Amino acid sequence: MTARRIKTAESELRKIEKNLDGYQRAFRDHSGNPYYIEKHEPAEGDYREMQLARKAQLENQLEYDRAQLVAAAGAGEYIEYGKHSVHVGDTVSTGAGASC
Repeated sequence: MTARRIKTAESELRKIEKNLDGYQRAFRDHSGNPYYIEKHEPAEGDYREMQLARKAQLENQLEYDRAQLVAAAGAGEYIEYGKHSVHVGDTVSTGAGASC
């Protein structure tokens, strides 16, 4: 749960950064040529203040959650699975009741 919450918060933090900095998005046709460019200006006024407040809140939450995850890993209560820990021939449960 904590690892998933961290990933979600990091995603939201990236969106906030985009809103604060401004960005543009290009819509492309099948050939890859842009046919419309959507420009978003950097956040201003009350909306900017709200984004900055949410950013500070997320950064505090991330700091706490990351510390909790490190503590859980140190206590052996959490193991991060990935390319470094799953190898050919290992049994993997997908959570759907089947194993591969």
